[in-house]
Amino acid sequence: MSEMNGHIPRSESANRVAVIIPVFNRRETTLRCLAALAKLSWSDANASIVVVDDGSTDGTGDTIRQSFPDVVVLQGDGGLWWTGAINLGLKYAVENNFDFVLLLNDDLEFSPDFFSVLWLSSKKYPCALVSSIKLSKVMDDDVVVTADFHSSGFLREIQNPHLGMRYREISDVDMIECDLLTGASLLIPVSVIRQIGWMDDARFPHNWGDFEYTLRASQQGYRCFVATRSMIYCDMDNPNYHYRFFVESTRKEYLVHLFDNHRYNYGFGRILAMAFMHRPWYLAVLLYTRRLFGLLRSTAIKLVMPQRFIEQRYKRTNV
Repeated sequence: MSEMNGHIPRSESANRVAVIIPVFNRRETTLRCLAALAKLSWSDANASIVVVDDGSTDGTGDTIRQSFPDVVVLQGDGGLWWTGAINLGLKYAVENNFDFVLLLNDDLEFSPDFFSVLWLSSKKYPCALVSSIKLSKVMDDDVVVTADFHSSGFLREIQNPHLGMRYREISDVDMIECDLLTGASLLIPVSVIRQIGWMDDARFPHNWGDFEYTLRASQQGYRCFVATRSMIYCDMDNPNYHYRFFVESTRKEYLVHLFDNHRYNYGFGRILAMAFMHRPWYLAVLLYTRRLFGLLRSTAIKLVMPQRFIEQRYKRTNV
């Protein structure tokens, strides 16, 4: 079968990997991703692509079935969001006795050996969760978007310490251990899933499902690493889409999402869930109170200040 059909060369290895890709209504982006994956080296892994199509209306699922017949397409109803779609893929992997899952977003570009580096890292650290480093190309250099995340300080807030650094500044370190990881490109042994269960799609339906899950794994004794030689690429502004929404949304749209915990990170329910995520209750109350004041302040700015002021403030401080 040709690469046009999305064939991934198989080995006789017992190490079966389910590559789980949640998608929704960005057909061309998804097809480019699948075509790119067909050209990569998968080492000695027996990899199967599993796309979870959460009710796309642009023909994504049908096009994948026609153009990439080796790809498994799991169908959602439009209400899964990211975390629910990942859970559907995890359940498929567990039920079909895969050994690993690789969580992958479809809007990425990949270094040629991004998977082989993850794979070798997982062999070096059995039972560990290992992610790629996410970079953005700025002029002729690579800038870190996400790498290692840490729960630090008195309130145990989530920190992304290498954000904005040049990749060359940390490229001499092969592996970075941390407390939690992003799910953009994340290799997880299925044995870990069998032990700690599914992602929390009730409290974190679209954002932070990966953070909650990897922090839960870390607190249960599983190690988390970033393999810095496994490189994926995205837009530098990729993590900040909720800030763009603050600027670009109408006042009505902004108010609606204060009470909708699905897509954006800023609503009342969302900051409550984030504050109580694996913290003692007294720290969670302090953190929630602080974030609540920040949310009320941002809401006042959105409702009272002119759009020009908001745009200038966003450019200067990212709210």
